[in-house]
Amino acid sequence: MVDLKTLALSMVILVITVSIGIKIAATTRDTFTNTSSQEYINADAGVTALGDYSDWYAIIIITGVGSAVIGMLGLFNNRQ
Repeated sequence: MVDLKTLALSMVILVITVSIGIKIAATTRDTFTNTSSQEYINADAGVTALGDYSDWYAIIIITGVGSAVIGMLGLFNNRQ
C-alpha cells in the first residue's frame, strides 16, 4: 500500500532538489563569459536537462496520486 504521507514528502523533496539544482547550474553557467567554451556548454546542458525534468512534475504527481487511489480502492475492495 502506498503511504500518502511518504509520497507527498518525496514529491516535495524532489521539487526542492531539482529547483536548487537548476539555480546552481544556472548560476554556474552565468559565470562563464565565453559562450563557446566547453564549461559553458556543459553547464547549459545541465540547466536544460533539469528544466526538461521539471516539465514531468505534473505527470509524476498524477501517476503517484492515481496509484495511491487505485491502491486504496483495492484495499477497501478486499475488506468486503
